Amino acid sequence: MTAEEYLQSIRDMTYKIAVLEQKRDKIAIDMIPSRAITYDDLRVQTSPKGDALENTAISIAAEVERIDTQIRKTRDTLFKRSGDALEKIMLLKEGQCRRFLVDYYIHCESITHITREYGFANKRTTHNLKTRAVKYFETVDKKS
Repeated sequence: MTAEEYLQSIRDMTYKIAVLEQKRDKIAIDMIPSRAITYDDLRVQTSPKGDALENTAISIAAEVERIDTQIRKTRDTLFKRSGDALEKIMLLKEGQCRRFLVDYYIHCESITHITREYGFANKRTTHNLKTRAVKYFETVDKKS
């Protein structure tokens, strides 16, 4: 794995966690009934298949648990990898490269945000900084 692929995998895991969390939350929201059931004194509504609702709830709970397990595993890998990368980044002498690598790969800031935040005239300057920063990172990554 190249240095850039290693750093990009941190961004990818962050994105994967966000997607899994959205999926989990959507499943939980879809489980909530969209309207309240009202009962009056004269009639009580019953389900023709009593076990269907229970089976659905069990399968939804199992799916949520599977997604949570996936999130935990990905998060554990992310914390380890980002911690290792951060230690290597802090060994760099060039301050702007250090700042960029942390902002872009660890904090997952966008190129547009970084361009604006750093006061650059255009995104090309930010891409040039990215190239330079990854090259510096490669030198530290090879040493460790």
